[in-house]
Amino acid sequence: MAVDQFAIGIEKAADITFYNLTKFMQSGSTYPDARSGSIIAARILYGQCSGEEKRTTNAWNAVGVGPTFEPCIEINGPDFIFICDGPAPFDVVYKVSGGATPYTWSINAGWTFYTQGIGNNTLVVTDIPPPPSYPATTTISATSATGVTKTINVSLDHCGGGFCDEDNGFSARKKNAPVFHSTPETEILLFPNPVHDLLNIRCTDNNILSEIEILDVTGKIVWTEQINNGAEISISTDRLAEGLYFFRGRTTSGFKTLRFIKTNL
Repeated sequence: MAVDQFAIGIEKAADITFYNLTKFMQSGSTYPDARSGSIIAARILYGQCSGEEKRTTNAWNAVGVGPTFEPCIEINGPDFIFICDGPAPFDVVYKVSGGATPYTWSINAGWTFYTQGIGNNTLVVTDIPPPPSYPATTTISATSATGVTKTINVSLDHCGGGFCDEDNGFSARKKNAPVFHSTPETEILLFPNPVHDLLNIRCTDNNILSEIEILDVTGKIVWTEQINNGAEISISTDRLAEGLYFFRGRTTSGFKTLRFIKTNL
């Protein structure tokens, strides 16, 4: 066994021990309690699945208290899904990695899905019934063969009565890649694009703009505004950092989602 397998350094060990003693340990605490508290302390101070958590766990195992560190697992897939009218153009896919196979998936009742891949490492969701109200949240979990579980929170929202835009691809807004949805009859023009300081928004075909949202690349809404009978408006982009954004506007014909770039040049 390598000498440095459990080495995390005197300072880190002291920090973990102090946190455990001041936050978790009680007068009647046992060795398993001390193990549990120090592992939690390592997670809080240095992050879940960190090297510090791993070495703290394995150090307790080395003195006969508890098992060795169980490798963490990760789930990759959309954490935001738009529920659209009509069939979605693509299935929603989640993949798990790490830990021991096979995996067991837990998802919302009523969803239609199947699993595939090595040890059922891939979950493919083919249909999601509309929730009672919007927005809604649900969870998706994967559990490894040794009982390690990873859970992600998934937000559900409606695309505003429109259809999934097959030209733009996904039925789910993925991390760092928001979904694009629109109704074909809704037309909004954004100019100039890229924009420096003033973004112009113009409705065509006699549409009237009533609401706008601007989202960053993570799907976070950074701007929302109600508009009164706007056929053409302008908004300042001074508050926006340089980068890619997504504009979502509601008009009398439905919704339109467009991309634009904010530049400081």
